[in-house]
Amino acid sequence: MKHQVFFLEVPADCGFSAPIEAGMDALMMNYPAEADISQASGSVTFVNFSRDAQQAMEMDAAGLMDYVSMVFLAYSGEYDESERVIFGQHLKGRSFRKSIPRAATTEIFLLKGPEESLMAVGIVKNDDAASELNEALERLLA
Repeated sequence: MKHQVFFLEVPADCGFSAPIEAGMDALMMNYPAEADISQASGSVTFVNFSRDAQQAMEMDAAGLMDYVSMVFLAYSGEYDESERVIFGQHLKGRSFRKSIPRAATTEIFLLKGPEESLMAVGIVKNDDAASELNEALERLLA
């Protein structure tokens, strides 16, 4: 069984919740699957930007990443470069530490979609997360 996340299908049995609405053109999946956001030890947020949305917002890739970081991941500040393979694409993104609402390592990447769309993928791993979270992320984002 699979979940639809905009233009992608992701495995339903990866340990994450089904996608839930997280704002306009945004979905979130929490880990573990039964946890709500206040009790989740990790999450993945997907924010889809159609070509028209990108033009209306007048933002390039860096601007979109700043926007998602502030609006959906509650962070604005310094970051390190990060690399990860997500859905078969080798991507360069950003990694940063945040302490609110809990201490966590957060990464953000932009994935190319159909018709010049871009989808931000924001990964949050709380410091108190079990090691199983990394395995679940690998299954979800493979």
